[in-house]
Amino acid sequence: MTINLMNHQKQAVAWMLEREFSTTKGGILADDQGLGKTLSAIALIVKAGPRSRGTGTNVKGGTLIVCPVSVIRQWEHEIRTKVAASAPLSTLVYHDQGKRKVTLEKLASYDVVITTYGVVAKERCLNVEVFDTGRVAWRERSGPLANVKWHRVVLDEAQSIRNAYTDVSMSCMRLSATYRWGLSGTPFQNNIKDLYAFFCFLRVKPYCSDWRAFDQQYEEYEKTGYSAELKVALESIVLRRSKKSIINGEPVLRLPPRLVNRVEVELSQQERELYENLRKEYQDRISEYRSKGTLHMNRFIILSMLLRLRQMCDHPALLDSEHLFRVDEEDDLITEDGSGLKEMREAVRKLQLEAREKQEDFDRSVQEIGQSAKLKAALRVLDMTPRGEKSLIFSQWTSMLNLIEPELEGAGIQFSRIDGSMSAGKRVAAIKRFSEDPDVVVMLISLRAGGCGLNLVAASRVLLMDMWWNPTTEDQAIDRTHRIGQTRPVHVTRFVVKQTVEEHVLEIQEKKKKLVEFVFGEKSSEEQSFSIDELASMFELQNLA
Repeated sequence: MTINLMNHQKQAVAWMLEREFSTTKGGILADDQGLGKTLSAIALIVKAGPRSRGTGTNVKGGTLIVCPVSVIRQWEHEIRTKVAASAPLSTLVYHDQGKRKVTLEKLASYDVVITTYGVVAKERCLNVEVFDTGRVAWRERSGPLANVKWHRVVLDEAQSIRNAYTDVSMSCMRLSATYRWGLSGTPFQNNIKDLYAFFCFLRVKPYCSDWRAFDQQYEEYEKTGYSAELKVALESIVLRRSKKSIINGEPVLRLPPRLVNRVEVELSQQERELYENLRKEYQDRISEYRSKGTLHMNRFIILSMLLRLRQMCDHPALLDSEHLFRVDEEDDLITEDGSGLKEMREAVRKLQLEAREKQEDFDRSVQEIGQSAKLKAALRVLDMTPRGEKSLIFSQWTSMLNLIEPELEGAGIQFSRIDGSMSAGKRVAAIKRFSEDPDVVVMLISLRAGGCGLNLVAASRVLLMDMWWNPTTEDQAIDRTHRIGQTRPVHVTRFVVKQTVEEHVLEIQEKKKKLVEFVFGEKSSEEQSFSIDELASMFELQNLA
C-alpha cells in the first residue's frame, strides 16, 4: 500500500483476515460512514495474497466489487493510487459499454472486477416459459458474472440488498464466491427483517437455509423487543466502530465537530391554505376508509397521500395538479339493470368540473407563491455562508433541485449537480468541478443518487431540504463531507416546516434510531413498523397556535 493505514483500519483488516481463515468466511464491516471502509477492503485484497484460477466450466476469478454507480470511479481511483506499483492489482470496470466485449475468461483474469448492483441483477434473472400444455417453466438466464467462481465478493453500500426478495438482492445471493463481505455504515435501516438478506448472502446458518428459523427469532423480537439468538449471530459477523469509538485509549478518528442546526420554517398564508386544504381532504378520505373498514386495504394510498403532503412542505409546485384533482368514474353508481348510467355520467361530469376549477385555483396559487418558505430559508442560509466555504444541498426530489437551480443562477452562485439521471462519467466530472473549481460553491444532490459512497470533503456546509423517514439516510448524506480528510467544522442545517407532517417524521426518526441501538448496542428495541392507525393519525390537525 502507498499509505499507512490508521489503527482502526489495521484492526479491521486483521479481523477480516481472521474471518476468511474461519468457517464463516466473511462478514459485515459496518464502520461509521467516513471511516475508510473502502481502503480497509483494498488492504484485505492486497494482504490476502494470490488466488488460484481455473478454466472451462470451473472458471475462478479474483475479487468482485459490487457498488452503486456513483462510486465506481472512486473504487478504481483508490485501487490505482493506494496500491503499490511493485504489486499492482489488475482492475476492470465492468459497466456500460465496457462489459459487452468481455468474455468469461477475460473477467476471471483480473485481480479485481468492479461492477454495479444493476449489472448483477440484469445478468442473472429468471425468464418464464409457458407451453401449449399449460405447464410453466422458469429458466435462469445468466451472464459472465454469475458463471465465475469468485475468490471474494465485496458488496459496497451493502444496505442495497436489505430487501431479500428483490432482483438485486437475490442476484447477489446467488453469486458464487469463497469469501463474502458487506461494507455499510447503515446496514439495517427499516426493520429487523433487514437481517435476513444479510444472513442469506453471508450463508449464516441456520437462517440462510431455513427461513422458519429466522421467522421464529423475529417473532421473539416482535414480542419482547429482543432476541438473544439474533444478537449472537450479529456479533459473530459484524465489526462496527463509530467516530466516537476508543481504541487503545484514543478516539478512532479525530474529526472537526459536526454542528447540526434545525431551522423551523413557517409557511406563508397561501402555502398554509394549500396545505390545510389538501390535508383536510385526505383526512376526510381516511375517515371514509375507516368507516368502511378499508384502512388496511388502502395503506399504499395513504402513504402516497403522506408523500404529497411532504412535497407540499418543500414547494406546492412539486405536486402534479392534474393527477391531484383527477376524478375517476365510480362503477358502483350503476345498478344491475344499467339504469344508473345517466346519473353516473351527470355526477362524474359535475365532479370533473369542480376538479378542473380546483386545479386552476391550485396552479394559480403556485404561480403567485413563487419562492416557497423553505426555499427562501435555504437561500438565506446560503447568503450567510462565509466566503470560501462550499455547501451541499440534498433533496430526495429532483423536481426540488430543479426549482433551486434558477434561484442560484439568479443570485450568481455557481453550482454543480448529481442526480440519478446522470451517467457515471458525468457524475465524476461534476464532483471534480465542485472539488477543484473555487468558484463552484454549491453542489445540488438528489439524496438517493449521492447520499452514499461519495467523498465531498471540499464542502463544509450541508443543507437538508427535506426529511427522510430513516435518520441513517440523512447521516449518510452528511458524512459525504464529515469524514477522513475534513479539516473544518461541518455545519448542517435541517429544515422542518412547523405544524406539518414533517414534525411526525421527526418522531419516526427517533423510533428508527432504536433499531440501530439493538443491532449494534446492548439495548432492546421497540416495534419498528407503523400501524395503519399511526399512519392515519399523521393527517390530524397540528397545533397552529
